[in-house]
Amino acid sequence: MIRSPSSRSSEAATETSNILIFFSLELIALDDEYVASLVVAPAMADYLHYVEALRRFKPHILSEKEEQAINQKNLTGRHAFEQLYEELTGSLRFKLQVDGEEKELTDGEIMALLRRPDRGLRERAFATFLDTHAQHALVITSVFNNIFLDHKVDCEMRQYDDVVLPTHLSNEIEPQTVEAMMQAVERHYPLAQEYFRIKARMLGLEKLKNTDVYAPIDTEEEQLTFAQAQEMILTAFGRFSEPFAAIAYDFFSKRWIDAEVRAGKRGGAFCAALTPQHHPYVLCSFNGTGRDVSTIAHELGHGIHYSLSRKQRLVNYDAPLVLAETASVFAEIVLTKHLLAETQSKEAKRAILCELLEEMYGTVFRQTALTRFEMAGEHCPAPIPLCVVSDVGWTPTNRSPLLVAPVRMRCSERCSVKTSQKPRSRGIFKITGLSPELSRYPQESCRHPRDAHRSCTGKHTVDPASSTPTLIPDADVC
Repeated sequence: MIRSPSSRSSEAATETSNILIFFSLELIALDDEYVASLVVAPAMADYLHYVEALRRFKPHILSEKEEQAINQKNLTGRHAFEQLYEELTGSLRFKLQVDGEEKELTDGEIMALLRRPDRGLRERAFATFLDTHAQHALVITSVFNNIFLDHKVDCEMRQYDDVVLPTHLSNEIEPQTVEAMMQAVERHYPLAQEYFRIKARMLGLEKLKNTDVYAPIDTEEEQLTFAQAQEMILTAFGRFSEPFAAIAYDFFSKRWIDAEVRAGKRGGAFCAALTPQHHPYVLCSFNGTGRDVSTIAHELGHGIHYSLSRKQRLVNYDAPLVLAETASVFAEIVLTKHLLAETQSKEAKRAILCELLEEMYGTVFRQTALTRFEMAGEHCPAPIPLCVVSDVGWTPTNRSPLLVAPVRMRCSERCSVKTSQKPRSRGIFKITGLSPELSRYPQESCRHPRDAHRSCTGKHTVDPASSTPTLIPDADVC
């Protein structure tokens, strides 16, 4: 059997985890009063947070043998599907004619084209991106649905009342806090809509397509070198704090950043940190856009955070997601403030501010739409069809409800399919229905999944007065 270095590493980590798991289980199982008497000892000061965070999982732990079995199962379950997805998508090549030349592009390169001024190029790049993925529909949808199922089974075994609770416990945040934040974001969807209407006017367009969301306001081609990106970031960080910039400088000078665009490389960007004894690394793909510069600044925010955390013990080294992302987004804002201060041109300032607002859209509004989609998907009684996955999961703008008025959509009486005949994946189609095509309300063609409702020829009636999208399945929702 041929195993990749990644597979061998996962197996070794699982073996080690199963040897040591008895310790955390016994610590979790201790009586609350006994733990309270232990943590007041001075020697426990560095371990208090670790103990409190670990014991939050007490109602959901299983026996040692069961925990070990789940760890072993994950090697061929969730982790295997995640690795399959990363290796498959990393191997994809996208053939496209760019500037009169036929090119074979990586994931990072074709996505960078969505930030080019040429609208036709953006549309062709996006179509090629989706079509290439669609050629692997069977594998990708299987991965998607099996990860959903794996998580659902795990939650049932551990007796979680809601599939989102494990994530909230890991992030050390209360579910009510997350829900309140998401509802606040959804109430402010009109704010994002207003911005995109303004952007459409700035681009001279009557209406934005999903390929226009990240279109540059400046019509000049942008192409930065990695050296320019380094100078911009270090100067910006230095204006904020010299020690801040000094840590970032080490990442550049000591080659801790893998920014090369190459075939087979994992998509996206992240900062990897293992232990306090080792420095972190940054992985990204630099294509010369301003967005790429911001991405490096973002990941260096993580890197600086990890570097400053190396004084912590191992059990406290890895910050929960909410805290970690605060550091990375802060680094992006430091870069943006520097660029605004150094730019004299009104047009250039406007372009920088547009990029900032679009980053906020992606970080706040789009992420909320993604989360709602995942939450709805977890409650689907049957596999999610690829057409829905592609609508929500693959597009850079996610066809989110932000580009149109939030609506509730129901089949009107003109739909030939009775509302009692339910699609296979109830609860998802409100999200699909909130895509930009519905901006022509009050009526739009019915979008039943083709294989579920081939006979539907009716129209949808939508209510633009409705407040926020409701993603809970309804019997009469298409």
